[in-house]
Order: sequence, then structure tokens, then C-alpha cells
Amino acid sequence: MSAITLTNRVHQLGLRLEWNDFQSIHEDHKTRWTTRVYINDILYGEGRAFQKQHARDIAAGTALAHLPDN
Repeated sequence: MSAITLTNRVHQLGLRLEWNDFQSIHEDHKTRWTTRVYINDILYGEGRAFQKQHARDIAAGTALAHLPDN
């Protein structure tokens, strides 16, 4: 949900949003995702999780905390 909320908020503000998703293999052989979210080329958040969407939601939550409310 946070990723969708961030996408909508950035669109309302007229800013540019970019997601960078990376996957790596965790020591227990599970895929781990790292997502970085950039707004106008500035890193606003990073998330790590075993599911890509969860990593995006974590990164989005961090980014949302730095954007204006209105």
C-alpha cells in the first residue's frame, strides 16, 4: 500500500519517481530484495525484504515521511 500511496503523492506534487530493485541471495539461499526509491534523482528511502513488493513498501514508507503532507 505504501508504494501506491507514494506513487500517487509524487504524481500530485509533479515530481519524478524512480524505483531501483536489486536481488541477492541470502545466506539461507532465499532471494532478498533491496529497493531504493529516488524522487527527482535524490534517494528518499531504502527497503530490504524477501518479497519485492514488501521491500518497495518499506522504502516508500521512509520516503513518504520526508514529503510534505499537503
